[in-house]
Amino acid sequence: MACDIDVLLDVLLDVLADLVPQGGTGAPSVLDDQLGEWARDRRMVGGGPAVALRAVGVWTRLHGFVSLEIEGNFASMGLDPELLYDIEVTALLRADGAEAGPSR
Repeated sequence: MACDIDVLLDVLLDVLADLVPQGGTGAPSVLDDQLGEWARDRRMVGGGPAVALRAVGVWTRLHGFVSLEIEGNFASMGLDPELLYDIEVTALLRADGAEAGPSR
């Protein structure tokens, strides 16, 4: 399972490297150092702490979303998880992180 997660994170980092401005995160320098080291360990090309921070944020938000779907939370609320997921992914991929409507 770890290999699958590694592949997914690598794809996510590659996509975000094109969307997120380079540089620091504005976070404490210790966190920037940790994020930079994590990015280097993943052999991330063209990214740094800001891209790594965005990747961690996207990963945790989508992980939470999928966890709620697996547990049936959205179905119990009468909500279409596909529509919610589409909105979430669209918002996450926007460079400014602003909310967006469904793409269809």
